[in-house]
Parts: sequence; C-alpha cells; structure tokens
Amino acid sequence: MWANNETGVLFPVERIAEICRSRGVLYHCDAVQAAGEVEIDVRKIPADYLRRAARALECDSASCSLFGIAV
Repeated sequence: MWANNETGVLFPVERIAEICRSRGVLYHCDAVQAAGEVEIDVRKIPADYLRRAARALECDSASCSLFGIAV
C-alpha cells in the first residue's frame, strides 16, 4: 500500500521494493489511493507490479489497471 486513505500516511514504497528485491521476492505495490495525489513514475519505483484504480482519476469507477513492470 502506497497511501492510506483514512490516515493519509504515505509508505516508503521505494525502500519496501528494495528489501523485497534483495530477498528475491516479487513486490506488488497497491497505488490505488496514491494515484492522482502523488507523482507515480513506474521507472523510479522498483516494484514488479503496480495497481491503481481509475476512480481516483475520475474515470469509470469499475475499472482499474495492473502494470507489470519489466526489471
């Protein structure tokens, strides 16, 4: 989870991804609440998968996207 929608806390996704990568664990970053609120550059976040919802960007509330990021 990148951002908590109730408290507004932003989690250190870059650091979490680094820890996962150093241990050979795939990292899925839930960026649903962060989308539209913080800059998301998939080239800078070392996550294997990143998910966001279109509703945060004022699109169809039933849609979302899951990115597989090549490493």
